[in-house]
Amino acid sequence: MHGYRADKVFHELPYPAAALAEARRVLAPGGRVVLVGQDWEALVLDATDVALTRTIVYARASLIPSPRAARRQRGLLLDAGLSAVTAEAHTTVLTGPEALPLLTGLAEGACAAGAITGDQAGAWGAEQRERARTDRLFLAVPMFLAAGTAG
Repeated sequence: MHGYRADKVFHELPYPAAALAEARRVLAPGGRVVLVGQDWEALVLDATDVALTRTIVYARASLIPSPRAARRQRGLLLDAGLSAVTAEAHTTVLTGPEALPLLTGLAEGACAAGAITGDQAGAWGAEQRERARTDRLFLAVPMFLAAGTAG
């Protein structure tokens, strides 16, 4: 295999290093690995209640098997013996109503995890809907890209 790409996958795996080890095992010399993912604890969004927002983001992240996998991508590639390892960050900024399903999903997930109440989730979601209606919504999703080459 001359190339391996995992795009927004490693955060869903309980053992990302094992998946990368298997990819590395079948990668031909000179083959390239590219990993892309978001760090679920690094979401940046605007809301009146900062503490509640932090609780929502972290609680939702705790429901994902490896929510911090993206920040570990470079290290995983180095640990797998790849060379010429690079890392980049790109941020997607959403300011319109298309972000509402993600935002309300964060609150619903935090509520399902027992981190916040249904009333808190409802009020927080209502604020985000109002922000979208008045063009005040802000969500930044940092995406991390790491790549390396097999020796």
